Amino acid sequence: MNALSPCLRGAGRGRLAALLAALATVLATSVHAGSQLPCSEPRVFQGAAVNSFVLPFRYVGSQPTPELLRASREISALAHFEILFGLLKHGRVGGTDLVAVPGLVCDVDTVIDQVTRGAGPGALLPGQTLVLTWGRLFEQGDDLYVQTYVRFLRQGRRGPERETITVPLAGDGTKVDLMAALPAQAIAFPARRISRQDLERIGQEFRLAMVVRPTRDMQAPGQSIDFNPERAFPYGITRAEGDWMWIEPMAGGPKGWVRARVGDDGKAGEWSLRRWLPELVYVDAVAGFLRLRAGKDFGAPPFERTQAAIEAALQRFEVAVIADDAPAAHGLAQAMRGFLEWDAGAATRQTAARRFAQALKLMPEYAAARNLAALTRPLQAGAALDAKVVARMARELNGALALDPGDRLVLDNMERLLGVYAVRGDWSPYDAEAVAQRLAIVKATRAKVPAGY
Repeated sequence: MNALSPCLRGAGRGRLAALLAALATVLATSVHAGSQLPCSEPRVFQGAAVNSFVLPFRYVGSQPTPELLRASREISALAHFEILFGLLKHGRVGGTDLVAVPGLVCDVDTVIDQVTRGAGPGALLPGQTLVLTWGRLFEQGDDLYVQTYVRFLRQGRRGPERETITVPLAGDGTKVDLMAALPAQAIAFPARRISRQDLERIGQEFRLAMVVRPTRDMQAPGQSIDFNPERAFPYGITRAEGDWMWIEPMAGGPKGWVRARVGDDGKAGEWSLRRWLPELVYVDAVAGFLRLRAGKDFGAPPFERTQAAIEAALQRFEVAVIADDAPAAHGLAQAMRGFLEWDAGAATRQTAARRFAQALKLMPEYAAARNLAALTRPLQAGAALDAKVVARMARELNGALALDPGDRLVLDNMERLLGVYAVRGDWSPYDAEAVAQRLAIVKATRAKVPAGY
């Protein structure tokens, strides 16, 4: 939770592991938890369907001032609180604020590898999901900017897996099942300018948020959370009311109410972290999406209520950030909506197909967006599988492969379509020998693509 840099050494690491194991046990029943950990030792809560990691918002520049270094740490801590609080409504969630050891960079790929490729109580289990948020502060001329990044994944049996849907197509006695993925699972949001007033307000809200109070009253006397740089701060969350959550420390320290959502009382003109960084609202929508698609072992949340929360978050983001400024984020939002409509059943799949077409317009340079729209396009008009439909899909998949020759799903779909040509010579524009040659090329290309996410 804290944004100071911990240096865990010797016996401290053993105590940390024991505390987190205990917290994981608590999480299995209480379902909410949070923690602060070094980036070198990331751990997920194994009872959580959705885990959130907030990595440092790191200053990128040659001569950072103490003010800027402090602001970068405070943004990370406040973002952690905001995201974790948003997760609570979904149930079975955990949030961790990852902080960098001095002199080392907190690398998102390394963090992901540690929790998806390893084993033990801190690694993701099959079906669990993870959303990672981080950022950078940088200067351009006399102006200072902050840029936020988000990445998300679901753990499979052998590592992270893409979020996919199966598209069954049939016609004239021929059936084929194709597969499509979300256009992207990582988004870079547009950079935002930071004013001196913003920096001052960040520091003010940080100091207010880092106080535990006996009642849900900002005027009530409280105790600052002890951010000892030699010790992490694992805690459980037993309840949330309004903008507040009750924390129970696992390793000593104050317990009580913390105002998790700061600076936002709904009044126009008031400073709010969510209004200042609407990307955090987008993270809330992603977390809801992951909660619905998490493995069955982690329970099923109410679909309609969760879908409504996702839609509310996406709409709020889309009002705050226009599509011209963040086309990929808007396109992915349409695709996530479409996935949920697809999962809801056949009645809403035509609507989902239209969403996927809209996503492609916003993300034309993404191979997965082309694949997704191509496979579901026949459903927009209720078209059955025939020679014309297969030929158009094959052309569009070739276009997707031109963008990303190593997309395994596109290669798999191309192989299946060529398989249709192999058994339906009357549909094929090629003779049997040419179909066999093309099949061999696709299979050989696919064999060279590394397995995994």
